[in-house]
Amino acid sequence: MNFEQRFAAAAFRNSLGGADWVGAGDDGDDDAWMSEKDVCEWKGITCGNLVRKLQGQGNERKLVSASSVTKIDLTNTNIRGPLPAEIGLFTDLEELILISNWVSGTLPEELFDLTNLIAIDLYDNVITGSISPNFANLDQLAGLYLGMNQLTGKIPVEVFQNMESLQSIWFNDNFLTGNLPDVVISNEINDEASSLRDIDVKGNTITGVIPESYANLPNLMRLNLDSNDLTGGIPDAFAMSNLTEFYLGGNMNLFGYMPDEEDAFPLVVFDMVNLEALTLNNCGIIGALPGVDYETQFLNLLEWDIGDNQFTGTVPLNYGGVQSLTKLRMANSNFEGELPWSFRDLVNLVELDMSLNRFTDVIPDQGEWAWSMGLNSLEVINLGGNWISGPIPDTWAKWTSMRKLILDNNMLTGEIPAWLPTLGNLEEIRLEWNRYEDAIGFSGPIPDQLINLQSLQVIHLQGNSLTGEIPNLPLSLIDIKLNDNALEGDMPDSFAQMGALVALTFQDNFIQYVPEDICQLNLGVLTGGCEVTCACCTDQCEVGVRE
Repeated sequence: MNFEQRFAAAAFRNSLGGADWVGAGDDGDDDAWMSEKDVCEWKGITCGNLVRKLQGQGNERKLVSASSVTKIDLTNTNIRGPLPAEIGLFTDLEELILISNWVSGTLPEELFDLTNLIAIDLYDNVITGSISPNFANLDQLAGLYLGMNQLTGKIPVEVFQNMESLQSIWFNDNFLTGNLPDVVISNEINDEASSLRDIDVKGNTITGVIPESYANLPNLMRLNLDSNDLTGGIPDAFAMSNLTEFYLGGNMNLFGYMPDEEDAFPLVVFDMVNLEALTLNNCGIIGALPGVDYETQFLNLLEWDIGDNQFTGTVPLNYGGVQSLTKLRMANSNFEGELPWSFRDLVNLVELDMSLNRFTDVIPDQGEWAWSMGLNSLEVINLGGNWISGPIPDTWAKWTSMRKLILDNNMLTGEIPAWLPTLGNLEEIRLEWNRYEDAIGFSGPIPDQLINLQSLQVIHLQGNSLTGEIPNLPLSLIDIKLNDNALEGDMPDSFAQMGALVALTFQDNFIQYVPEDICQLNLGVLTGGCEVTCACCTDQCEVGVRE
């Protein structure tokens, strides 16, 4: 038995609240920490590297063999407290994995003496302090994951320039400041930093420009700079990069300070031939969206987000030729005109979000221009918050994979389609507030067959001109909004059986009865107006109105 490692493990457990750990072997279990068994048999510990050591005193000394701890994995174990200095006694440790716990305080200096470490994964804890430049001592380290903690200060340049084995750096969602460190690349085979494949620093307050040297990292596939305070645009050198994922969303001034508003859109992204995912949302882009040469550009692009910018004009029709797209978001970006009929050609599209723009006219539904001629993979469509009119096209009945149908805050009319309940995968239906000015919104009854949608969780139909009685609806619902229509009669007793329901609104209708048992539900929102008897509704009514 390796007593040194047993001592280190005991210190580790005591410092990190071992008595309250979950899933790491309960006291009394054979694999529990501090059991009589060898450390190597404790839950979450892996051993290797057979070592030979002298033990005993005087004539009793003898050479013994023992395994050494090479991996500690206590993911999601309710670990609480700081890492102890005794972590340095695990001299052969290769992997330290403590994801999703409550590790706190600063990291001990002894951690940086463990030169056999290949991976440090402390993602999703509450570690404080700055990132130590002494991480550079760990010359075998391939993965360093410190995201979702409470780290402050600048990213030390040593991490990017003196760690030749490092492949993944996750410093995302902390409180880091300062500029991104540059990297040093030469033409030698074993270039410093040339192993880097994945850099994630999103969700900090990093300033300055994107270093041009990142474009020269030959193995860099993923660069996530979302939600920082970067400026200066994308360096032209990135046209030659090998990036497949490039995330820049939420850097509100990344292009906002460009001297020529006509050139605000970063044309360099069209030349990044390996791109599969690109986010440019909320980056301060102003001006027209340029067209794309879909025969040579964006050939591999799967996911694209350009929402939350200030574009002018319409969406160029040639984007319908980017047939690799599976997710496209153009929300809240000031686009206007007709919805592009060419999107019918996006045959692999799974999610489409064009909400909160100024699109007008009707949904493309005429012959060969109809969206339903393609788009057969759609699962999510969001056109809410535009000026679209007319009915929901009956040709959409073929979209049987649809999970979310979001058409709120337009000027759509007609009845809720009778075919809607045949889309058996629907989880969310949002048709609210289509009654606007001269548009009466949706009218007629709520289809009885909606009860067949057993995956439905959200249905918002408020702010229309719906009539008739409220039908039985799926018991799976968690959010029902029916207010501001012309519905009448009694609410079905089955509503009181919706155990997951958290929100129900039905005021400004002609509802006469609400089942008493609905008050037994754990509802966060329940509003029914002052004309109906409802003991637990949250409306503010004068005393006696409900008597």
